[in-house]
Amino acid sequence: MPRNPIPRLRLAAQHLLKPVHDDPTEVVRHLGAVQAQDFPMSLWAVGIRMKHGTVPTVTEALDAGRILRTHVLRPTWHLVAAEDIRWMLRLSAPQVRTAMGSFARQLGITDTHYRKARRLFEKHLHGGQQATRTELVDLLKQARICTGDGSSLFLMDAELEGLICSGTGAGRQSSYALLDERVPPTSDLPGREEAAARLAQRYFTSHGPATLDDFAWWSGLPRGLARDGMEAVRAQFAGLTWEGYSYLLPAGLPDAAALPSFLLAAFDEYFISYKDRSAVIRPEHQAKAFTANGIFRPIVLEGGVAAATWKQMPAKGATAHLRLTSFDPATALSPRKLATAITRLSAFLGVPLQTT
Repeated sequence: MPRNPIPRLRLAAQHLLKPVHDDPTEVVRHLGAVQAQDFPMSLWAVGIRMKHGTVPTVTEALDAGRILRTHVLRPTWHLVAAEDIRWMLRLSAPQVRTAMGSFARQLGITDTHYRKARRLFEKHLHGGQQATRTELVDLLKQARICTGDGSSLFLMDAELEGLICSGTGAGRQSSYALLDERVPPTSDLPGREEAAARLAQRYFTSHGPATLDDFAWWSGLPRGLARDGMEAVRAQFAGLTWEGYSYLLPAGLPDAAALPSFLLAAFDEYFISYKDRSAVIRPEHQAKAFTANGIFRPIVLEGGVAAATWKQMPAKGATAHLRLTSFDPATALSPRKLATAITRLSAFLGVPLQTT
């Protein structure tokens, strides 16, 4: 039976097989967006794709505003490069608002409420001020705009409007600042069709081999717009047919004969950003890697395929410990390859690591 080429090619496209950049902003720009509701894990998702990444090098880019954390694409947190945030918001906001709509109606939240909240946030944050999520929610309560479960909708609305974005310490205290004070405004934004094509170009460059269904899932775009975006850039990519599915991928990706082991972050792009994940995990193991409500665990890759989960345990003394849980106890993980993967994570975190 022919060898499945997809894991090797995706590892190369995602710069996991051979990191290209030392600048975390370039990593995020290459991927287009990095899912980031688990903030510490999102730092590692960037760091593992850097030549010499560390926690401080990634957090410094966030604190400086070169990388921002906001709700974009599918309605969840993502890291995006600052120069991409406005056109991505403009492209994805309509479908995110549609996803928010039914919940807002259930809570009785109207456009008038949203406008009042935006004015409140703008006044509070003007002049370089920053505030935590808790502080902004308290403002809503004091103004009697929101007193219940809808606070997240008001914050997301302000993000989608391009009013607020992550401030310094993003994720650690969920700080917010005015977007215009973090990223200078611009009127040079692409139209919807051009933006969809730009997003497709980013996605298939960094995530190929991938299908139209994969791109539509990752982007959150309506399928028709996703298809138009893909077709607009199809000529830039090579094609691959595998088990009856048609994929686009960058031409000239190396197809490595031997693959190292990887300790991937929870919600890593290698795993979460495809609708069909069967090329990188066996069906009987999927429930061990992610839950029905969308919680994706940190994964150990062997041969480009998910083989175990890992978890960092509380430190005992100066050394932190990793607990590995194999999907198939009869299949041994490579100690040599695993040691190299652990060394990389240890260097990123700046702490000694060992398995328990």
